Parts: sequence; structure tokens; C-alpha cells
Amino acid sequence: MTTLLQITLELQVKNVGVHGNLNVWGPEVAAHQFSAAEIYVASADGSLTNDIIAGWIKDSGKSTGCFNMVCPGFVQVSRRIPIGMILHPLSTYGGEQYEISLSLIQDDVTGNWWFQVMGENVGYYPKELFTTLANGAIRSGWGGEIYSSVIEASPAMGSGHFPDEGFGKACFIRQMKLLDPSYSAIYPGNSTLWQYVSKPQCYNVAYAGEYGGDSGHTMYFGGPPGCQPWED
Repeated sequence: MTTLLQITLELQVKNVGVHGNLNVWGPEVAAHQFSAAEIYVASADGSLTNDIIAGWIKDSGKSTGCFNMVCPGFVQVSRRIPIGMILHPLSTYGGEQYEISLSLIQDDVTGNWWFQVMGENVGYYPKELFTTLANGAIRSGWGGEIYSSVIEASPAMGSGHFPDEGFGKACFIRQMKLLDPSYSAIYPGNSTLWQYVSKPQCYNVAYAGEYGGDSGHTMYFGGPPGCQPWED
């Protein structure tokens, strides 16, 4: 048996894209575990849900699911940025901080969903892969997740520190925004953000507001290793 623990901040509004600058860390993970930071777009019709998730993931080097080019359908176009590339350098606690800029944007002509890294089109998911998501997303957001066996302690999420420690210590996502159907920016705010935390005693998330400048709208999230996810 396995467990998947998640934290998310989400805007539940019609949109055609999501963007975020993800702080890059390298938490320790055991075999068949992973820890990730991500952006996503999603849509649903009854029980049928489509979503696309992009971000960084730290796993043990073994397969823990369908990721990158293992999943069918993605069309790579960039010759410079391969899917599944190793990110380096990594952020350090109280030291230098590194981030990667990611976007998922639906093409207004083809309906395909483009994946961008640092503003460059890396590739796209053809519209034909989807049902509900072919017509845009109805909710999108930012978050983190871990995957582990239920019989072992879970790995760290983000930097391995809770969000209240702030910049340089907790993992952040900044420049948070969505694109409305006219491709104008939608920014989060406390009154519009929907929050989900599956195990707050293990991992948590905090919206920090708008800092302006290069930071924009910012969130912090994460938590330490050693959580016993099956306990209350």
C-alpha cells in the first residue's frame, strides 16, 4: 500500500494557463518515494477529470509512476531543454536560492497545451489527448506532493521546512498567475484562493501575498521528513 500527500493553492476559475517560478531543492528520498513541487491545470465533467502537472521531482532513480516521456502523447520541440533534465544547482538552507520558471498555456489557435521553461516552448500536449481540458481549464494552481509506502516514514517536501520559516529556508513558488480566456493575467488573493492540505501535521502551505518586483504573488510550502502519514 502507498500514500500520496499533497498541498495546493488553487484558483477555481475558467483559465487557459498557469505560471510559477518554483524554488528548486533536492530532498532525500528512499526507494519508491518521490517529492515534488508543481504547477497544474485541470478540468472536469462529472467523474471525468483531465489535468496536466509540471514541475520538479526528486525520486530514487526508480520508476514511481508515469512521468516525462514515459507518458504517451507529449511532443518535444526544444532541442535545448529535454524533458526530465537534471536541475542544478540546488538551493541550500539559509544560502543561495535557485528557481525555475514554468508555464502551461493553451494555444489559442490549435488548442494544444504548451509547456514552457524559462519562457521557451519545450513541447506540447495535443488537444486530442483530452476531453474536458480540450476546452480550457476550470481550476489551476500550485503545490507540492510526496509519494511513499504507508509502512515507512515519508520524505521531506520542498526544502524540508515548514512555510513559516520564509525565504531562504522554506520552499517558495513566486510569480503566481493564471491566464483568463483572453490571455490576461489573473492573480491570486486570500479571498479567491482555495487551499488543500492533506496532512497539516506533516506538511503545510501559506500564501504570502504580493511582494512586487521579481517576486510577485508568492507562497511557501513544505515540511520535514519522518512523518508517519497513517497516524492522526
